[in-house]
Amino acid sequence: MSVPALFLANWKMNMRVGETRSFAARFLTGYRPSSTGVPDTGIAPAFTCLAALADALPKDGSILLGAQNVHWLECGAHTGEVSTAMLQDFGVSFAIVGHSERRQHYGESDLDVARRARAAIDAGMKAVVCIGETREDYE
Repeated sequence: MSVPALFLANWKMNMRVGETRSFAARFLTGYRPSSTGVPDTGIAPAFTCLAALADALPKDGSILLGAQNVHWLECGAHTGEVSTAMLQDFGVSFAIVGHSERRQHYGESDLDVARRARAAIDAGMKAVVCIGETREDYE
């Protein structure tokens, strides 16, 4: 079984709404979708830019819209977090979880990553799980 390759761009904490609109306009002028008909490109902007990018992307699903993270709960007192339902409002189809900087700087554990991934999957999204960037993690 062959697995299609994906090119996913994670913007981290970069680009504001105006920059997102400008990038999308420039990117889309040269972008050509996969000849297989299966999306092979996705973009995960900062949460503040999801609406702008969702509006700019083709409506045919040829470019996937993603989230840089997702919480495992649907609501509650979790300041700064975002739920799968909130992401679905924008048409998000994947969530990236387990970022090395979230593990290193915010103490995110494997259990937290697993909960985030499960929430995405249960909501019908794809979970893109980062497994580590240090040499120790790699080995």
